[in-house]
Amino acid sequence: LAIAGVSSSSSQMCAKRSISIIALALISLSQCGVPYREFDPFTLASPNACSSTSSPSSSNTDDPGWLASLRITLAASGLSEQLITDNSSLNYYAEDWGHYIHRQPLAVFVANNTSHVATLVRAACASRLSAHPFQILPRGGSGNTGGNTQAACGAPQVILDMGAMNKVTVNTDDREAWVEAGASWLQFVQATYSQSLRPTVIPDYLSITVGGIISVGGLGGDSARYGPITNQILAAEIITADGDIKTVTHGDPHFAAMRGGMGQFGIFTNVKF
Repeated sequence: LAIAGVSSSSSQMCAKRSISIIALALISLSQCGVPYREFDPFTLASPNACSSTSSPSSSNTDDPGWLASLRITLAASGLSEQLITDNSSLNYYAEDWGHYIHRQPLAVFVANNTSHVATLVRAACASRLSAHPFQILPRGGSGNTGGNTQAACGAPQVILDMGAMNKVTVNTDDREAWVEAGASWLQFVQATYSQSLRPTVIPDYLSITVGGIISVGGLGGDSARYGPITNQILAAEIITADGDIKTVTHGDPHFAAMRGGMGQFGIFTNVKF
């Protein structure tokens, strides 16, 4: 109404009420923590922008060299079942909140714990010295809009799915919590509320993951008073670029670089708030 130049008091009141109703609806949806894909009416007609021949199935014997090498490495560690390469499963990962970029990866590694992540990172590190190097793209709730957690078509990239790493451990005596990076903020908030606590700063949308938001800084309604969510971190368990598992805190260069570091200096696996 404002854009149309309508200026009557009744119209302005109607506009204000409409805006309030929309705001309440958005708040209700965010508080429910419903994944965006579940309530968005968008229908994907052609989900994969990449050629179907660039996505080998698990039975394909013509894997790219890097993928064949990765299979051997994971088999030696007993983690073959964590690697997804069938088209029906990979199609799920050709999506994010933007709904306009759809690139199906060649492989996805589903991590259930820190050791799984470290194994994959060490494999990627070792591959840099081989003829078949590959990269890792961490993914939590895929709460971006520009295909950032989608692999380039046919590229030697593995999606690291950390959604199963979602444990929240609350210490009520010290008012602290260890939260795995794949946990959503809804899971974090529910775990603390059940103990009559709450995170100091909470983002506006609760389906994004803890690991994802601290990698970009993170803001919420209380940031005006307490700063970004990264300021609330006391310590973190990380995987370095060499695949080492390390616990870092204030004073450690990794701790400073990784908070808001866009995933360029390591991978968060567990965070202490």
